Amino acid sequence: MAQPTKISITPLLRRLWPNPAEANVTASEIALAISHIFTDQLSSVQTGALLTALHFTGWDRKADVIAECAQAMRDAAWCVDVDSLRDVVKRLGRREGSYGGGLVSGLNCSATLSARVEIHSTFNISTTSSILASSLLLLSKHGNRAATSKSGSTNLLTSTTPTPPNLNAITPKTISKVYESTNYAFLYAPVFHPRWTNPVETVFEARVVGVARRDLGPVFAEALKMAGLKKAMVICGEEDLDEVSCAGRTFCWRLVPRPNPDYRGSNGEDSDTSDNERPPRELVGVEHFMLSPSDFGLLAHQLSEVSPGKMPHENAKILMKLLSNQLPSDNDEL
Repeated sequence: MAQPTKISITPLLRRLWPNPAEANVTASEIALAISHIFTDQLSSVQTGALLTALHFTGWDRKADVIAECAQAMRDAAWCVDVDSLRDVVKRLGRREGSYGGGLVSGLNCSATLSARVEIHSTFNISTTSSILASSLLLLSKHGNRAATSKSGSTNLLTSTTPTPPNLNAITPKTISKVYESTNYAFLYAPVFHPRWTNPVETVFEARVVGVARRDLGPVFAEALKMAGLKKAMVICGEEDLDEVSCAGRTFCWRLVPRPNPDYRGSNGEDSDTSDNERPPRELVGVEHFMLSPSDFGLLAHQLSEVSPGKMPHENAKILMKLLSNQLPSDNDEL
């Protein structure tokens, strides 16, 4: 198989540093450069230079850059049969309260485009909570093997006993069949996006994103809004934790759709109607609020108590005991 022809982004790199704004660099130009990574057309040297320049100029923390680069990532991902999946969700999704029965996606973004930094090494909270939440919701969890921590979500699941799940079995072709028989699907990044991690599919109707820096919260919320999402929430624990914190406050930014008073179309409920009409049917706003353990009827616990630094097989034992209700009521992870 012939190797892809390499593309040089030297002119863009020269404009990116030291002041991309003065050089009139656009988010679209950056997204185009990022897209070459997914086609293996960018050398490792230029990839490193691009990500480094974005990081040190702060442009990897701009909402429009994140939104357009995420779109480039989606364009390069394997395609899911969206119509088939929507049909399953429409038939099996359970509507409760303000939850419309759609598919919920969970994703942790511990850093931005240029680097991933894991400040805290805790029990696999998001993976465990996603499994528990699937008892009520149609839910997916994106994940990969650990990069900087001891136990990534994939490491955890493949360490479960007696028979670990086959993470390669859930693919873009089989995901609709999976949801015919279960509320839960783990989307293993290399299967859905061989050249990158954390696939993001547009079929998801709601998304929860964890970020490990408070200043990234409003940025990611705005990026999700630019991407066309109507329901999403970005969370950041006060300790710079990309989870809901058990130790103190959690900062939240929630996308909320509201009726547009200027909309002049039909008010009939039609989930397939496009909001590309002008003016749009709904306007999406961002609400900022805080959560604390007491909001869930829980006492606060220091992060050091939540299984610091344990290996995947140890966390897997905790997970299986939790799911089988074998943990004592005062267990820290519980």
